[in-house]
Order: sequence, then C-alpha cells, then structure tokens
Amino acid sequence: MDLDLFSTRDLLLFCQLLHINGLIDRSSISPENEKFQQTVKEWCNHASTQLSIKQGSLRAQIPLTCQQACDLYDSMLESKTDCVNTTDLANVYYKQRLEQLESLINTYRDEFDGVLESSAS
Repeated sequence: MDLDLFSTRDLLLFCQLLHINGLIDRSSISPENEKFQQTVKEWCNHASTQLSIKQGSLRAQIPLTCQQACDLYDSMLESKTDCVNTTDLANVYYKQRLEQLESLINTYRDEFDGVLESSAS
C-alpha cells in the first residue's frame, strides 16, 4: 500500500485506534480478526478521516478493505524499520505529527508578525 496516499494525521489515527483496541502485534492484524475489522471500519468512518477525504490529503479509496488495511500496516512497518509493533508506529507518527504542527505554528507566527509589522508602519 502506498503510504503517500495518506497524511501523517491519518496514519497516526490508524495506529491510535489499533492501539486502543489492543491490536499491538502483527499477529493480531488480520482480515479474519473481528476486532481488526471493527477498527478498520471505525477508522474509515472517523470524523478526522472524513475531513482528510474532503481536504484531499487522504487519496486512498475509502473505505479500505481489511486486506488493504493489513497491507497498509505492513507498509508502515516496512517504512519504519526501527518499529516492530503498533506502539512503536504510533510513537513515530505522533512525533512526526508534532513536528508538522510545530512547523505550521511557526509559519503562522511569522506571517502574523509580518502583518503586525506592516500595520505598525
């Protein structure tokens, strides 16, 4: 599964929902696992996921099948070679998301400072 079809926010939410539902090890990530099926459905219907679709940052065809969600999980593990489970993935994506938000805040702060400087002149 191409990770570029998903935003960091989407991948973080996926990991968080897996973690909340106790789906920590790869062995629990299976299309046959009813808890996994429910988690995939919850993720696809989540307000944040729906917002990502509307904003165009989630370009994968939603809803994902459970097999596609398994493939996504495997792709996440393959891309983050220091990660071995859901907890590790969630921590990595959480850090990435924080860095994204900090960058956005700094950009908006700089823009605001520029507006203040120009209005003071």
